[in-house]
Amino acid sequence: MSTLRLLVLLALILGQGRAWGAAVDENSPLDPLPATPVAVTAAAAVLNRGDTAAAIASLDAFLRQYPDDVSALLLRSVAAEKAADLPGAIIFSGRAIAAQMKVYPDVHADPGMMLRHQALFDRLVAENPAPKTAPAPKTTKPSATFTAPAASPVSTVGPKVAAGPTDASSSSPQWAISARASSEYRATNYGAMQATGAPNVAQHGDNGRAWAAKAADQGEEWIELTFARPVRATGVRVVQSFNPGAITRIEVIDAAGVATPIWRGPDATAYAKNEVGELTVNFPATVAPVVRVKIVLDEKAVAGWNEIDAVQLLGAEGR
Repeated sequence: MSTLRLLVLLALILGQGRAWGAAVDENSPLDPLPATPVAVTAAAAVLNRGDTAAAIASLDAFLRQYPDDVSALLLRSVAAEKAADLPGAIIFSGRAIAAQMKVYPDVHADPGMMLRHQALFDRLVAENPAPKTAPAPKTTKPSATFTAPAASPVSTVGPKVAAGPTDASSSSPQWAISARASSEYRATNYGAMQATGAPNVAQHGDNGRAWAAKAADQGEEWIELTFARPVRATGVRVVQSFNPGAITRIEVIDAAGVATPIWRGPDATAYAKNEVGELTVNFPATVAPVVRVKIVLDEKAVAGWNEIDAVQLLGAEGR
């Protein structure tokens, strides 16, 4: 996407106050489009001339003063991509989405921004394939809250982890901002994107506001969630709104695409009948900041559709 097209998209996203899914009164007059900050427009011109380093320096100076300016964050992401800094492009793209959701907390972020964010992740993974990892040892009877012992799989599989707090209360929780899945019942209701954001299914039961696979009881399915802020992860919380208990594996993935298994089932949690179920896995803080979580289910383990409403990542920011 060219810089000019990106700024036009930004104007369309922010100009009328009409976030994706927001109610609109078509009979009311349109508000004028907001002016893009002069500094951002100037940086866009510099970037178009091919001086990527100068554009980055200008945008970084602007963002130190206005850290939540969506136009600057999006352009900074484009500049990082042009500089062959895909992790940086992903970080600034995620910050742009998070900044927009601060303005419209009750609706989904713009799908164009989300698709670009996911495309950056897909490129990074394709260009940096993760090495094969040995399977983590099976646990016997995991509980609803699982705390990894000192000799847990996370200390021997994938990236090294550092000793750190396992208490979720000391972490900075965040809900997913984008998602993809092995399959989905529909691309809209029951789609992978329904597992983003905070939980919004109040009662146990089949509900289109949660993700569901294409078919029930067919075997392995997975959903992979992306988060706005890379964090040294300390926990993962999965809210299961219909037929909980089918999760068999949870992995955390860093910006380089390296996956680390942090829990393996089968899930022996005693979920209350006809109640929304939660599986929370706590573990020592990872060294590499985590940006994605992959949840694998065995759809044959629990009869019927196994629906996931939301996924939360716990952790502390920092490198």
